[in-house]
Amino acid sequence: MAAILLLEYAAADSSRRREVRERVAALALLDSARIVFAAIDEASAREVLALAFADGRNAEDALARWTAEGAVPAGSTMRKLDCMPVTTVEAPILLFP
Repeated sequence: MAAILLLEYAAADSSRRREVRERVAALALLDSARIVFAAIDEASAREVLALAFADGRNAEDALARWTAEGAVPAGSTMRKLDCMPVTTVEAPILLFP
């Protein structure tokens, strides 16, 4: 099953921000994941990155590896969300009656 990995961290910490982005770019270059979006919440100075993985196990592996290597900045959050593909226009109506 496909998965999204959400990373949220302080946007002001430029060195950690660069490190996270380098790891994300490496996954994208390996075609293991793709960046779905990057957003900054100006009010809280937090950045959110969403990475899409075709296989949820790859998302779990990335999450475990980054945690073990201490690559997750202090005060950051990372979580994996399993995805249900929506393939037709009618599907959202069925999901959200």
